[in-house]
Amino acid sequence: MPHPVSSAELCEQRLNQLLHPANPLCRSDVVWTLEWLKKKAAALDASMLDSSQPPLLRTFHCFAEAAILILRGKPSCQQELARLRELLTEAVQGMQTLDRSQHSTAELTPSS
Repeated sequence: MPHPVSSAELCEQRLNQLLHPANPLCRSDVVWTLEWLKKKAAALDASMLDSSQPPLLRTFHCFAEAAILILRGKPSCQQELARLRELLTEAVQGMQTLDRSQHSTAELTPSS
C-alpha cells in the first residue's frame, strides 16, 4: 500500500514541476511560488533573521526582483521569462538551504 503524501512533499513536487525548464511559466505559478517563499520566510526561526546571512539576503533579493518582474506584467520576451525562472529557482533553492540549515541547527541544540 503506498504511503500518503505529505503536504511538504506535494509542495516539493509542485515546485520541481513549476521550475523545470520544459514547463511553461504562467502568472499563477509565479504567484504561487512567491507565496510559498513568503510562508517559508515567515516560518524561519527569528535568530536566523537577526543575522545578516548572505543566503537569506540573496534569497530576498531574488524574491523581490521576481515580484517586480511579475508586477510589470507578462514577460515580453524569452529572455525576461528565463530571468524570472532563474530568479525563482535561486530563491527556492536558497530558502530550501535556509530551511535545512534551521532544522539541522535545531537538532544540534539541546532542549531544556
